[in-house]
Amino acid sequence: MHSSSRWRSIGVTALCVVTVTGCSISKAPFRYKPTYIPGDEIPPPWNNAVVSVEDRRSDRSIDDFLTTAVAHAVGQGLASYLRSTGLAQTASHRIDPADWSAAELLSQGYDAQLSATIEDLRWEIENYHQLQATAFFVGLLTGIVGALIMASTETDVDGYAKIHIRLTDLLLGMSFAKTYEGHCEKEWPTFDSDQPDTRSRMVVCAFEMAIEELQNDLEAFADTLHLAPCP
Repeated sequence: MHSSSRWRSIGVTALCVVTVTGCSISKAPFRYKPTYIPGDEIPPPWNNAVVSVEDRRSDRSIDDFLTTAVAHAVGQGLASYLRSTGLAQTASHRIDPADWSAAELLSQGYDAQLSATIEDLRWEIENYHQLQATAFFVGLLTGIVGALIMASTETDVDGYAKIHIRLTDLLLGMSFAKTYEGHCEKEWPTFDSDQPDTRSRMVVCAFEMAIEELQNDLEAFADTLHLAPCP
């Protein structure tokens, strides 16, 4: 094999292993951990909340790169969010309560139900297929030198999230509902821009941004409950 051909082969191999050519698929966890907010003397609005999640996404391509099912990850994340923000003393994600009546949930010891509908959760690079083609031909035509050049570049990566939240106070039968959207944009080294860990971090970032105002909204909703007449 001629020297130039050998270097081109090395370049293509390198691109397949660590670049945007998509030669293999691995997976990464959905790393969402809400910030803990120390409690004060005021008791949480709800003692025991149950979280249920419905997944209505049309684009589920991110699922191939995550180790955890999206609905489960979001459900666990929202339950942790309720606890860490002091909105609920305890909170848990369960699959079945979405179909339970208020009376059934109350009999199980729950006083609040948070129902989440995932409408969008995705990672995106504008002109991604063009970037893939460029990476491939750079490796094919220029070998390892071209791969090194691409390694020094950065690519804009976007994360998008859209989630509908409904929280129901089971004792009073009153609900709050709102749709939240988040957009996260960051620059990543081109070779890392479509890796599973990058995809996971971007959708988690978008999810975090989507629920930034959730705590304030739920606290305001809880305040209105104090003004509501007893049923």
